Amino acid sequence: MAGQDSYAKIQKVITIVITDFRLIKDSDFYANRFALRTENGSLFSDTLEIVTLELPKIPKEGGGKLYDWLRFFKAEGRQEGLTEGLEKGLQQGLEQGRQEGMARMVQAARRLKGCGLEAADIALCTGLTLEQIAEI
Repeated sequence: MAGQDSYAKIQKVITIVITDFRLIKDSDFYANRFALRTENGSLFSDTLEIVTLELPKIPKEGGGKLYDWLRFFKAEGRQEGLTEGLEKGLQQGLEQGRQEGMARMVQAARRLKGCGLEAADIALCTGLTLEQIAEI
C-alpha cells in the first residue's frame, strides 16, 4: 500500500514549450495543451501536461495575459517596446530640457532687469517675450 500512497502524492508537471517555428502543423492556434492518453482516448494520467506556444502563429492583434507575454517573447514585440520606450524617453527629455532652459532664461532676465536693462533689450538677449519679462 505504501506505493499507492506515494503515487497519490505526485505533483502535476506542466511542460511549456515556446518555439519560434510552427511545431503543430495541423493547428493554427498558437497555444495548444496536450495530455497523455491511451489509444482509445482515455486519460492515462492527469499529472503530466504539455503546453506548446508557437510564436509564428501569434496574431497581430489580440489580448489577454498569455498573448501579451508571447508578444514580449517575439522579437518584433521587443522592438515595438524598445521603440515606444525610446520615444517616451525622448519626449520626456525634451520637455525637461525646455523647462530647464526656460528657467535659466527667466533667471538671466531677472539679473538683467536688476542691472537696469530695458525690457526690449532683455527680450533680445533671452528670447523671452515682453509679457514674460513684465511678469518677472
